[in-house]
Amino acid sequence: MFENTGTATVLIEEDMTISLVNSELSRISGLGKEMVENRMKFPDLIAGPDRETVIRNHRLRRQDPDKAPPELSLPGHCGQRGH
Repeated sequence: MFENTGTATVLIEEDMTISLVNSELSRISGLGKEMVENRMKFPDLIAGPDRETVIRNHRLRRQDPDKAPPELSLPGHCGQRGH
């Protein structure tokens, strides 16, 4: 299910280390799993003003999952929104 969602999906540890990515994230980021998993922090994948939102939501989710949105939508290719 994780691999076949059609949506870029990551598992993030408490310290924001990316522990698992699916093929869609690798495809849209251009980074192989071996370059990301257990090597990168999630905010490193996010550019610009969305970076602070990602960090804030991650902290909120760790404190109280109901306080943060369950998913993140960011600008994708050609101005489309992606998850």
